[in-house]
Amino acid sequence: MSDDNVELLHDEVLVMGIGTSIVFDMSEADAVFRKVTAEKGRAEGEAAYRAYMMERMDEPLELGPGFEFVQSYLDHPHHELVICSRNSALTALRAMRSFYKHGLIPDRLFFTNGGSIASYMEAYDVDFFLSANLDDIKAVNDAGTPAALVRHKKKLVEVDEIVKAMADKNLTTVKPRTRPQLVHTASGPVDTKPAAKRSFRAVKGKLCYVYDYDKVLVGPESDDFFAANGLDVYKQVEAQMRDTPMEEGPFFHLYQKQIGLNRRAPLGTEPYKISIVTARGGLASFRALNQLVHWGLEPNGEVHFRNGTSKQPVLEIMREEAPIGSIFFDDGEKNIDAAEAAQMLAGHVVLPAPETP
Repeated sequence: MSDDNVELLHDEVLVMGIGTSIVFDMSEADAVFRKVTAEKGRAEGEAAYRAYMMERMDEPLELGPGFEFVQSYLDHPHHELVICSRNSALTALRAMRSFYKHGLIPDRLFFTNGGSIASYMEAYDVDFFLSANLDDIKAVNDAGTPAALVRHKKKLVEVDEIVKAMADKNLTTVKPRTRPQLVHTASGPVDTKPAAKRSFRAVKGKLCYVYDYDKVLVGPESDDFFAANGLDVYKQVEAQMRDTPMEEGPFFHLYQKQIGLNRRAPLGTEPYKISIVTARGGLASFRALNQLVHWGLEPNGEVHFRNGTSKQPVLEIMREEAPIGSIFFDDGEKNIDAAEAAQMLAGHVVLPAPETP
């Protein structure tokens, strides 16, 4: 958000919530926590995680898969970034130093010290949430905020050696909590001045949001029918129901809000290029097109009906237009694989748990 005194309404601002794990590589710290927890219990795991992070307080974290996308996101006006973390305030400090080092300044942030983050999404007006933590994604989706999992490239972590080295220093045992002397580290006081101040300069280009259709923009009814009845029956029924509206999917409201923000922007300055890439094709495409008319929400980008063929070729072309400012949302693992092969950031949409009757 800008530093002026103008308070913007929520429908004039896009709010993205993120876990620190999409911006930075937290795999070593997470591996330490999981290993020690498995061997000695959660309290020891938390102590080991805290010790690991505090010992490396002055070491910047390596970049994660969503760093460049978040950087592009913050280049656009009327965007807010909220850090949503289950760290404690102290274990989060290493990540916050890394944010400031790279000039990424979150507008708001909260740390739940191991508690759930899902219940705070509405309080922070989060429109969508990205994280590399599957449990957080499921909880946030179940609570009603669209959320997508961003996968890390698999990295070999020598966790045994790390934990042994910490044990040799007596760092993995639970100790009484004392006030840490963070301001007396070798590097001096905590540096809250970013290396490069975030500024709302002129928008360099549109951010490209690419959506799958079924189970993302609309509900699961058609996909579930296809899975139960096969392709031929599915196509016949979709043709018969081409004028029948479908229920809204988990990312419908984000899609709707982005189109609204585009419409508010002066002509030629729209912040988003919004596209749809779906496995639908043939007769099944008519229902999808009619649904867009029913909503009155035509995307200003492209609509691709792939008829079951790979989405990778079109995603590669789309990524060339916005190499660091594009993201693809899909519920299918193979389509997430295709996006990653196209070197486009991918958000795996994990559907909310079904309601119990």
